[in-house]
Amino acid sequence: MLKSEGIQALGTTSHTFDTGGFTLLIGLAESHISVHTWPELGKLQMDVFLCNYFRENEDRCRRIFDAIVAYFDPTDLDRTEVWRT
Repeated sequence: MLKSEGIQALGTTSHTFDTGGFTLLIGLAESHISVHTWPELGKLQMDVFLCNYFRENEDRCRRIFDAIVAYFDPTDLDRTEVWRT
């Protein structure tokens, strides 16, 4: 998914907790993606951020976000977009 969006992953790190939840961080040349889960609460939190002064990234962020949401298939979704200038 990242390659098809022209995004370069630099590295990943993750940690699995005793509860079964996990934290995943993906460092990108363009910034980062973070995913945090709490399966005991049925919760997922993520951040998709792409910075680039030469290209608008809103559509790419939305497609990446939507792909992650589709993978987890949550029953509820609260989406907040933060515009950075």
